[in-house]
Amino acid sequence: MKRIAMVLMAAAFAAADAAAQAADSLPVMAHRRLTGPRVGALIVPRPEAVINQDVSGVLVLFGWQREHFVKPIDNGPSLLVQSQTWVAGVERRKVLIGFSAAVGLRTAGGFEVTLGPSMSSFGVGLAGSVGQLLRWGSVGIPVKLSAGQAEEGMWVSMSVGYAIRTR
Repeated sequence: MKRIAMVLMAAAFAAADAAAQAADSLPVMAHRRLTGPRVGALIVPRPEAVINQDVSGVLVLFGWQREHFVKPIDNGPSLLVQSQTWVAGVERRKVLIGFSAAVGLRTAGGFEVTLGPSMSSFGVGLAGSVGQLLRWGSVGIPVKLSAGQAEEGMWVSMSVGYAIRTR
């Protein structure tokens, strides 16, 4: 009986050790939030067809981006969920608004790619972006090139801003 108890205890310790090692092999993830302003240029190849207004093909863009990401502690790629609200054309006394949401990936070096829906004065469509998150001390400086296809045509934007950690 003692032998059976000892064998069972040894098996239990071995199973507990194996479970602990398996749990240690799973990546530890950190959830973060970033937010910040954006400024840039919105390029509309054919503004008269897209927005049915007389505006320049290059418009000043102001926006605010919110971002949630899950990042492995060991610096693997981050999973992103982003949303951005923007206004463009105020320098021409026009108000063009937009909202986009996207999911994507960011490498440990800061390169990112995202894709998602966009709703704006151009209509509803799909937008994608590529960018680089630069570091300046503890501040992130995102530089992003985006493009989208709306109901009436295509648009391209380039923006830069800063991102501060809110959690």
